[in-house]
Amino acid sequence: PDLEALNRQWGTGFASWEDVVPELTDAAVRRADDNFSAWADFKAWMDVAFARAVRSGTDAVHEADPAALAGLEGGQTPGWGGYDYSLLAPAVDVIEIYDHGDAVELARAFNPRLIQLRTTFGQGPREHHAAWRHLLLGGRGMIVWDERKDVVQSDGQPGSRGRDIAQLVSAIRVVSPELMAGAPSPDPVAVLYSHASFRTGWILDQRARGTNWSDRDAAREYEDNAWRASRRQILGRLREIAVEPRVFSSRMVETGALRQDGLRVLVLPNAMALSESEVNEIVAFARRGGLVLADTEPGNFDQHGRRRSPPPLAGIAELPEVMIRSGGPSSPEALASLASLLRSAGVEPRAELRGPDGLPATGIEAHWLRRKDATILALQTKSPWSAP
Repeated sequence: PDLEALNRQWGTGFASWEDVVPELTDAAVRRADDNFSAWADFKAWMDVAFARAVRSGTDAVHEADPAALAGLEGGQTPGWGGYDYSLLAPAVDVIEIYDHGDAVELARAFNPRLIQLRTTFGQGPREHHAAWRHLLLGGRGMIVWDERKDVVQSDGQPGSRGRDIAQLVSAIRVVSPELMAGAPSPDPVAVLYSHASFRTGWILDQRARGTNWSDRDAAREYEDNAWRASRRQILGRLREIAVEPRVFSSRMVETGALRQDGLRVLVLPNAMALSESEVNEIVAFARRGGLVLADTEPGNFDQHGRRRSPPPLAGIAELPEVMIRSGGPSSPEALASLASLLRSAGVEPRAELRGPDGLPATGIEAHWLRRKDATILALQTKSPWSAP
C-alpha cells in the first residue's frame, strides 16, 4: 500500500518510489536471512506483465472482430517465462499447449472455455495415447507437424503417418461428440496450485549453486522438481481412485473458493509459500470441518518469499504418510490409504477400480464428465512414455 510497507517487506530503506529497484538473482542466492521478497515480487510482476501483454493482443483481436478467436502457441511447462497458467489461460481464447507439468489440466481449470490444441509429431501407440488423454482433459484438436512429408507425400498421397492419423481420428470421432459436449464433474476435493511456492522452491534449490545458478540452459527448466512432482503425484493418485479433483489457484482461494458448498478436502502439494489471505481461508475451511492434507509443512514462507516463524498451519494441515512424495508409481496400499483418508472426510469415490487380485488397480486414470442427465466415466491407462 505504501513505500513504508514495501521497505518492511523487502528489508530495504528506499527513500522514494523512484529509488526502488528489485533484487537480482545473483544477490538473492547469497541471502542468508530467507527473505527473497525483493527478488520474488519482481518475478511475480514479470508473469503479470506477460499475461497483460497477451491479454492486450486478445482484446485488439476482439475489437476488430468480436467473433474472432485469439490464440497463443507453444504453451510450456508451468514455471518461468510467463507460464503461470492461472494468469495466462484467461488471457486467450485458444492455446496450443504441451502436456508437461500438468499444463493442460491447469489451463482448463483456470479457463474452462479455453480451446486447447496439441501438436502431433509422431505416430503409433504413444501418439494415440497422448491424443486420447488430451481429449479426456478437455482438448479440442490437433496440429499435425509434417516436417518429413510422411503425413502427406510429395505426390499428395497419404504417407504411413497420414494413414496412422486417419485411423486415430476415425476412432476419436466415434465418441468425441459426447465427450466434448460434457463438462468435468468434480468431486468435493480441491488441489492448490501455488505459483509463489514454485518461485520460493526454485530460489532455495539454486542457493546451493550460488552465482553459478546461471550456468544452465532453457532445457534445465523442464527438469522435475518437488513442486511439479508433488502436484503430479496427487492429481494422478486421485484419478487412480476415480476422484475428479478441482484445481484452485492462490487467487481463487483468497477470494473464497474454499467456501463452495460441499467441498470437503483441500490438498496442498508442496505449498511452502502462502499469503496471509490464503492461510486465513484455509484455517476457516478446517474449522468448518474440512480436511487439509499436505506433504510438507505449508506456508513456511509468505507469498513474497519471506520465511515465517512459526508455521501458520501447524496443527491445521495433516501430513499423512500417503502424502509423502515417493517418486515412484502408486501402490495398491497407497491408493487404499488415500481413499480411506477421503472417506474420513465424507468423500466416497464414485467407483472402485480393482484388479483381478481384488486390490485397488494402479496405473489407471479416471475422468468424470457430466452431459445433461448423463454421467460419463472415462478410463485410460497411464502413459508409460510420458515425461514428468
